[in-house]
Amino acid sequence: MGINLSPQVVDYFKVLADGTGLRYQKLMFLIGNVSRTLFLMERDALRKKRRLQRREEHRSATATSKIPVTPPNLNYRRVFLDKVFGHEISGHSYEAHVVEIGNELGSHEIGIAKRIRAYLTYLDKENEVLQRICPARWRTQEPEISIRQGESGFLGCGMEQRSLDE
Repeated sequence: MGINLSPQVVDYFKVLADGTGLRYQKLMFLIGNVSRTLFLMERDALRKKRRLQRREEHRSATATSKIPVTPPNLNYRRVFLDKVFGHEISGHSYEAHVVEIGNELGSHEIGIAKRIRAYLTYLDKENEVLQRICPARWRTQEPEISIRQGESGFLGCGMEQRSLDE
């Protein structure tokens, strides 16, 4: 790459080179590289400053325009006896108490209950812990489910107590 310089500029560099002891071509090369490096550093700093300004403006604009997240309204609905299917391959089922938990509609707007986990604790008559299941399985054999507004999820709690006579 070549740069066309006027004869006056070349003469100026020759005079400067005589005072420094360097060849004038080397002096022109050094001054040109330093100038280019300073220009590129200033340009990069300006670009970074503009990018940070735009990022901050974007963040402030999105923070004010976000839709508020409404919490779910999970409530216990009922307990009933029903069949709960075991493993998908075997197809076995068993009678169990099932708890229905609903995301209840109310007077205010509610959100979807995402990735709900249930933790079951079985107690004896003296309220001592017999067994703790973390997380319990929902009726779909999943460890967590999502419940939309107005819908419910079914949690298989325990097998039916049968007497020895049956």
